[in-house]
Amino acid sequence: MLLTHALTGKIDGSLLPLRRQFKHHYALMNILLREGTISGIPDSNNVRQFPNVDMYIPLKGAGTKIIPDGSMVQNFGKVSFSADTREELLASMRYFQNHVLITDENGSSMVMKSVPDSWC
Repeated sequence: MLLTHALTGKIDGSLLPLRRQFKHHYALMNILLREGTISGIPDSNNVRQFPNVDMYIPLKGAGTKIIPDGSMVQNFGKVSFSADTREELLASMRYFQNHVLITDENGSSMVMKSVPDSWC
């Protein structure tokens, strides 16, 4: 049924459009990193305490070399958010990208900003 919807844009009636079923706003964000070698990573329990963070999954660890080739090599991990409003969701995503501390061997933040200021 979902494949039919993807191909035709129509739902046969037994499944309502998903957007109408959700009462909150949700996002899944890839944590993209700049070039360097990962030296410091945040504690998972601390990251889960950030506002509106539901899930945090690091995919790489300390010592991993990041090469900016535009592939999944730059993806440190994933974080999911949920919030009551779009504005709250975007604010939580910006808070995350500004406060999560993934550092290189020089102590500089490697996190690339993926939520532009113009969205908020």
